[in-house]
Amino acid sequence: MGNSSRFFLSFLLILSSGILVSQIKSVKVNGAELHYTDQGKGETVLFVHGTQEDYRVFSFYTDSLAKDFRVITYSRRYNYPNTNAYTKGDEFSARSEAKDLADFVKALGLGRVHLVGHSFGGIIAMQFASDHPEMLRSLVLSEPALVSWVPGIPGCEGEADAVQQELIEDTKAAFEAGNDEQALDELIEFFWGADFEGEIPPEIILALEQNLPEVKALAYSEDPFTVQSPDNSGFPLLILTAGNTMPMLRCTNKKLLEKYAEAKNHHLLHATHDLWATEAEVLLPLLAGFWKG
Repeated sequence: MGNSSRFFLSFLLILSSGILVSQIKSVKVNGAELHYTDQGKGETVLFVHGTQEDYRVFSFYTDSLAKDFRVITYSRRYNYPNTNAYTKGDEFSARSEAKDLADFVKALGLGRVHLVGHSFGGIIAMQFASDHPEMLRSLVLSEPALVSWVPGIPGCEGEADAVQQELIEDTKAAFEAGNDEQALDELIEFFWGADFEGEIPPEIILALEQNLPEVKALAYSEDPFTVQSPDNSGFPLLILTAGNTMPMLRCTNKKLLEKYAEAKNHHLLHATHDLWATEAEVLLPLLAGFWKG
């Protein structure tokens, strides 16, 4: 098993874990029930997960950070263990998810938060920051999925085509055929390679299947990735990048760092896009220092 496969397996083991960092709670937001965990006291740290993930992906961080902060992880509208039904034609985008996030913050009375967004959660966090800068103490962007930026980056145009065909069109065709198993296979092949499919244990497959409703919403969305870039003059910004990430993200990470040249950046040279599963020893003190500073 290669390095990326080992990293991915570590990541999936988080998702398949039955251990909760605290008793899970729920709240109604925009007609949907969102489940979340809430631990610790102090300034609020709020994590936003990426595609085919859920609140569990940050479980390795909550106990430690809760010593100094109030730490909240939540599952977005169509992610485990939420049971909100997706109907073809329902709005799904970074913008709609950012609206859910803003109303989630208001429903819990959180005030200003330290917001962390990873991958698709990163562009949701960017839209939230653009819409509601007054609700932010700080922003951490972890390789946001800035697919909408790719066509404008010289030398990277083909990466946008790959996302559209392999991630969107191929999974959509599988859903249209009523073949969720094929849709899952398409996702695994896109993110980690077809040669990895046979190495995944059944309990891991279950964890991935639990988050397929969000992937269906993504596949049918007319415009899932367009995001408004925030002006970060009113809050501290930290950008996390990985040395062994996907080619598309190398393109967008570079443009992101150019756009926010005054932001803090931490480059994890040997990490993959699944950095939250593998880099806790580095990220925990880095994040605590950023927020306390």
